[in-house]
Amino acid sequence: MRRSIKYLFLLAVILVTANHSYAQKTLIDSVLNLVKTVTKQDTILVNNYIFLCGEYRKIGDNQAAMQYGNLALTLAKQLQYKKGCAYAYNNIGNIYAYQSNHSKALENYLASTKINEELGNKKGIAAGYVNMAYIFSSQNNYEKALESNFAALKIFEGLGNKKGIAQVYNNIGTIYKKQGLYAKALDKFLASLKLKEEVGDKKGIVNSQINIGDIYFMQGDLNKSLEHYSVSLKMSEALQDKFGIAGAYYNIGRLLVKQNKIAEARKQFVPCLQISNEIGSKDLIAFAYSGLAMCDSAQGNYKGALDYCKLHKEIIDSIYNEDNTKKTAQMSAQYESEKKDNEIKLLNKDKEKQAAISEAESKKQRIIIWSVACGLILVIFFSVFIYNRWRITQQQKLVIEEQKEIVDEKQKEILDSIYYAKRIQTSLLPSEKYIEKNLTQLKKLIKK
Repeated sequence: MRRSIKYLFLLAVILVTANHSYAQKTLIDSVLNLVKTVTKQDTILVNNYIFLCGEYRKIGDNQAAMQYGNLALTLAKQLQYKKGCAYAYNNIGNIYAYQSNHSKALENYLASTKINEELGNKKGIAAGYVNMAYIFSSQNNYEKALESNFAALKIFEGLGNKKGIAQVYNNIGTIYKKQGLYAKALDKFLASLKLKEEVGDKKGIVNSQINIGDIYFMQGDLNKSLEHYSVSLKMSEALQDKFGIAGAYYNIGRLLVKQNKIAEARKQFVPCLQISNEIGSKDLIAFAYSGLAMCDSAQGNYKGALDYCKLHKEIIDSIYNEDNTKKTAQMSAQYESEKKDNEIKLLNKDKEKQAAISEAESKKQRIIIWSVACGLILVIFFSVFIYNRWRITQQQKLVIEEQKEIVDEKQKEILDSIYYAKRIQTSLLPSEKYIEKNLTQLKKLIKK
């Protein structure tokens, strides 16, 4: 069973690529049927819950998406499966972002990013920065949005992740567009589109087509703008991306208003509102109300236009109310504070590590110095000892030499005495010739 779930989960990618329409309708049911038979709570089940969460969000069923997102998060926490927790938080954040609940979206994105930072998951960290940048941009905090996007871009470039780079280019272009920097925005959108086409990111291509159409719309080139909006609508329909379809309807509708084709424009805003309500996208609902207000106003139905304006204001107020803005700012500040605290902790740990290494080196140096010093002391002591022994030997040698001289002198005196006595004896005794002569004469006398 575990292996079957795993294989089915992997098969999802192939099916989505091969036939997106068929996959979304059949794969969800297949995974659901199989998951219901599972008795073992493991990480594979978490991954399937996450998959179901993402698929339900794509078809606009936010209630089911949230249900499986929470199931994934709960089980991942029980299993202490941090990677699963990060994915679950991110998916739940995406649901809230689609509902324009910025504070809750940011809360989940921050939770996901923190876990990925703990795990050292660079791709996950970059994705977190991208998501947070979207929230900051939605609240017109362009400085923070650009900061987060460039942080993500640095990571994606380091990883060589073209899809991620393309996404960041698109996001940066969107900020430039909001700031009225249309030439810079178009450069980013075109660069993004090129990369998305290289990697085959169809949903990304849709988004780029919309953004490029927006630039031409703002520059007054309505024909080129309509070309790109029409491409985005056709691709969104093929992908069954309700969010993309609703967005395309709105964009084409406002272009038709610009061309004073009010009746045709209304035919775009009505389905835009219907689909936006289905998927619970407050941003798109607000856009649809503003489009219908423009149509009523252009046709002289000022009461209808006023009613739609009021509805538009209610939605906008619910998105950008003071409480949500404060919560978002507080969470952002808290995250930055915690991030700085963590950086300080890491810096302190690094300093402590360096201090420990330095202390170890100092200790090693002290040991070497003391060893050398002790060695020198021993050498000096041994040298002194040798010197003293040498000096004593020299003194003994001198004594011996002096004794030898005395002995030699005594010996000489004795020999001199002996020689002297011998000379005396020699002088007193008759010589041998004399004795021999007398003996010869004595022998002759005896013979006579």
